[in-house]
Amino acid sequence: MPSSCGTVGRPASAAVCIMGGARSFVQPHLHNRMHKSMRSLASHVDFFAVLSTQDNIPASTQEGWNFTRFGSTSDDAVLNILQRWPRIRAIAFYNSGDAYALANYECKGYAPRYIMQLFGWSTCMDQMEQAEAADGAQYEYVIRTRPDLYWRAVQDKRGPR
Repeated sequence: MPSSCGTVGRPASAAVCIMGGARSFVQPHLHNRMHKSMRSLASHVDFFAVLSTQDNIPASTQEGWNFTRFGSTSDDAVLNILQRWPRIRAIAFYNSGDAYALANYECKGYAPRYIMQLFGWSTCMDQMEQAEAADGAQYEYVIRTRPDLYWRAVQDKRGPR
């Protein structure tokens, strides 16, 4: 049976959606490892970003949530990093406080975060579909990741064992 994978067992094309708060993304160890790891997954990798550079979620909705505040970073700082990456296809910024325009301020818990995840994923999918239409081909793999994840190891180019 013929394989639909690219050379060396890698898929021929992948879309990577980086979605979420980009406050810590400007740290070189985070964005460098992510880029290196993702580029090793397929022979053709396109990047899409839907990011917030603000840390303005009201503290009143954060009961029981223990996290380190990085503070805000600038859109320009994130753009400077992403625009150096080959194959960055689309970048969109949003205000993380917009979730509270969509959700009731009295709503405690995860509702506003969930709304922003849906918004971000929808926006990223729209970006990917536009790129597929422009290229005349669909991505074989779609990878959704957060901008604050540290990729410890570069993925094995031979695929799973």
